[in-house]
This record gives sequence, C-alpha cells and structure tokens, in this order.
Amino acid sequence: MKKDIYAFVAQCDNCQRNKTETVASPGLLQPLPIPEGIWSDISMDFVEGLPNSHGKTVILVVVDRLSKYTHFIALYHPYTAVEVAQAFLDTIYKLHGMPKSIVSDRDPIFFWQELFRLQVDQWGRDREATLKILKEHLVQAQNRMKQQADQHRIESQFAVGDWVLKKVGQVAYQLDLPPHSKLHLVFHVSMLKKKLGAHTTPQATFPPIGTDGVLEPEPIAALDRRLIKYKGRPATQLLVQWSNSYPEDATWELYQDLQAKFPTFQPWRQGSFQGDGNDRPVTRSDAAAMGQDKGLNLGAECAVVWIVGWTG
Repeated sequence: MKKDIYAFVAQCDNCQRNKTETVASPGLLQPLPIPEGIWSDISMDFVEGLPNSHGKTVILVVVDRLSKYTHFIALYHPYTAVEVAQAFLDTIYKLHGMPKSIVSDRDPIFFWQELFRLQVDQWGRDREATLKILKEHLVQAQNRMKQQADQHRIESQFAVGDWVLKKVGQVAYQLDLPPHSKLHLVFHVSMLKKKLGAHTTPQATFPPIGTDGVLEPEPIAALDRRLIKYKGRPATQLLVQWSNSYPEDATWELYQDLQAKFPTFQPWRQGSFQGDGNDRPVTRSDAAAMGQDKGLNLGAECAVVWIVGWTG
C-alpha cells in the first residue's frame, strides 16, 4: 500500500505543476570554448536602475572573453535595438571590428538584426563614396596621360577598302592576309601606312618570322661599300639589301657584324658594286691613303680591312 500511495502522489498532476523538485540542478555545466584571439568573442549585458547621470541610467557592459578587457557604454532608458546597435558600432566595432560571437541573455533578434542592418548600410555608403572618389581620380589620371601622350601622336584613320578589310575598335584594323600567313590579322594603326598610287609590286612569300613574331630578314646583296672610322679604327660598311625588300630599303651595316650574324653571307663572290668585283686585302698604306681621301685620320695603327668590289 505504501508503494501505491507514493506512486499516486508522485503522479498527481497538481503536485507536479506546483511543487519544485528537491534535487540537484539538472544538466552539467557546458563551458564556452576558449577564444582564439582578443575581441573575437565577446559577452555583453545591461546594468539598469542606476542613478541619473546626464539623463542616462543604463550601462551596456561589453567584455572580451579572452583578455577580460571591458567597455562601459552609457545609454538612455528606455532604449531601442537601433540605439544599442548604433552604440555598439560607434564604440566596439570602430575599435575592434566585428566579433565572431556575442554571448548575451537578450533575444538575439533584439540586437543582431539591427546591428546587421546598420553595418550593411554603413558599409554600402562607405563603399559607394570610396568608389565614386576612386573613379573621379582615375578619370583625371586618364585625361592627364592622354593629353601628354597625344602631344607626340597624330590621328590616323583608314577607310574600309583602302587595303583594309574592316576596322576593329578605334585604333586597329583587320587586313585580308592569305590563309597560310602566320601573322595576326589585326594591326594597330601605328603599324600601317597608307598606300599612295595605283602601282603595286606583289610579294609571293612572306618574310621569315621568328618564334617571337618578329621579322627575320636576311642579307641577299651588297649594293655599295664605304670605309669609315669606327672606334678609332678603319671599318668597312656595306649597303645591304635584305630579303623580301626593295633596293631603296637597303641599310648600311658593319661588315664585321654581318659576318658574326650571317656567316654564310659572302658579298665578295657576287661581282656587285657595278663591276666585275676585285676582292683583295688592303695594306696599311692603302688604308691610310683611303682614309686621307675620305678625311679620316687613321694613322699608322690602322688594321687591315677588306676593300669590297673595289673598282676605283
């Protein structure tokens, strides 16, 4: 019977609703994890009912859970979520940034929604203002650079049909090149020249191009020669015609440089220079005499040079 009475009383609905249990507090303590850095995890609470000080009777206490450094923020009563969020931004966020977690006994909706909204609004205003200033400075810098660069440039345009296929952008044109060409079809206007006259001399092949896309012409003939003073010594220069080019485009080159870069080029065996060719080494006396004819003070230390196709 004792057991039955005990079970009946224990199961009484009114007793269970109105009487407390005389047992130890249920649930084991769950410590918060140790923060990894200062002001990454904070706790906050309100101290209310304080004496009036300049109209403020509430203190918001914000504590760094690692260093235990504390901020005390005075508030008016009653306070709203917007006011608390603004005070948090002006004091905590300004100095320490946004924490990873906030421990508080208040409803999280009460504080976090307003804090997030204010943070986004402030970030958006700051971002828009920063981008506006950045764009203004970029425009000014572009205008200055364009004005300085255009002082040494001219505007050049080609109409479609003037040896160009179509215009690409503002300063580029596409040419109609053969399919086997290794050149890119689009060229900057600085790489093009306007064709004058109706006469054209077609070229069957393209000039050789290296792996870096740069033309690699080769010497094909020596059209003329001259003796110059180079670094205090007599040196021979050749007027070289290059492959896939016209004689009018020939350039003066040092013979020693041609030998180093094009060892197979032998202008002496061509019978050029408007005669049958007479290739022979020149003695010091011959070189000195030629130097005097050309107004060069070669002196007795001049080196032996080659007179190329000498016909004089």
